[in-house]
Amino acid sequence: MKSTDLYPYRNIFINYCRKIQNLSVASVNMINPILINFWKYYSVNSSHDPNINNVNSSDIRDYLIQLDQHEHLNKKTINKYLSYLKKYFIFLTENHLISNYPLYNVKGISYQRKETIIINWMPYINNFLGKDLHPETIKLLILVSQGYDLDQLLNVRWD
Repeated sequence: MKSTDLYPYRNIFINYCRKIQNLSVASVNMINPILINFWKYYSVNSSHDPNINNVNSSDIRDYLIQLDQHEHLNKKTINKYLSYLKKYFIFLTENHLISNYPLYNVKGISYQRKETIIINWMPYINNFLGKDLHPETIKLLILVSQGYDLDQLLNVRWD
C-alpha cells in the first residue's frame, strides 16, 4: 500500500464505487474519510500486523465502540459508518482481495426510531389559563396532558 492511498485498495475501490456502483462524487466523498478513519484506528490499535487480511469482527466492533464512547457519535451515524465499512469489505471479498469477510456477525447499534419529546409544560398551565384561550384549546391541552396520542386526538369529538 502506498502512503498516498490512505487505506488498502483505495483507488480501485473508489473506481468501483463510481463506475460499477454509479455512486455520485458526493457519496464517494462521504465514504472515503470514514474508511481512512477506520484504517488509521485499525493501524494504531491492531494487536497484530495492520494488514487488511487480518481485520476481524472484533476489530470492527472495537472501532464502533470507539465511535460511540470516545467520539460520541449518535447511533444513526455509527450505523452509517458500518454500512460504508460493509460496502468496502464486500467489495474486497467479491474481488478476492481478502480471504475472509469480517462483518458476518457484526450488527448495527439498535436505537428507538421514534423519539419521545418531553415538553413538561404542566407546571405552567396556570399561565396558559390566565390568557384569553379558546375553550377548545384548553380542552386540547388537557387531553395532551393525559397522554392522548395524535390518532386519539383526531378521534375526539366535542359536544
